[in-house]
Amino acid sequence: MSDDAKTEQGTISQETAPACTPPKEERRAARGKKSSSMKSQPVKAAGMQPANTGSVLRLLSSIKVRYKIAGTLLLIMTMTVATLGIVTFHRQNEMLRNEIMSRAITMAHELAAVGKEGLLTKQELPVVSTIEDIMKRDNVVYAMILDDEGRVFAHSDFSKKGGMLNGTADVAAAKARALYIQEVPWTTETVMDATMPIMLQTKALKLGSAR
Repeated sequence: MSDDAKTEQGTISQETAPACTPPKEERRAARGKKSSSMKSQPVKAAGMQPANTGSVLRLLSSIKVRYKIAGTLLLIMTMTVATLGIVTFHRQNEMLRNEIMSRAITMAHELAAVGKEGLLTKQELPVVSTIEDIMKRDNVVYAMILDDEGRVFAHSDFSKKGGMLNGTADVAAAKARALYIQEVPWTTETVMDATMPIMLQTKALKLGSAR
């Protein structure tokens, strides 16, 4: 075989020969790259924590907003219910006051009619009988007939007969020449006092008062 043929055959054999095994240093370097790439993965996971923290903060913020809205609605509902309760209480109180006033006026008219006859005839018995009947009704604390001088002609409290009542409310009632309503302190509470003047219409003369 000629030298040229040998040379050509050697070249072909080198081209078709399998790749040689890399040296140990190259294999160590390759392993080092793999390990470094594996170590870099936790760094990436740690880099994701701010995003998770941000989502948690956004969730907490949305919960706070919901609680604020719920608290505001609860406050509005509470104030509305309280306002309605106050309005209802005032209305009921006003209705009760008007009812008591109406009853007091009716009884004063009734007592004045009987008291007029008693003052003209000086007959006390019919007046006392009417006072006893009025005192049997609910929420009545006193009833009386006064003469033109303000002296007690008949009273639910017999010990006050013939006496003069000098209290502020008594003086105001004695001066009244028309229906007069006032609130009078009585023991531990306040009562509605209705005074009806007893008039002799023909002479416009005041005979006394019914309370």
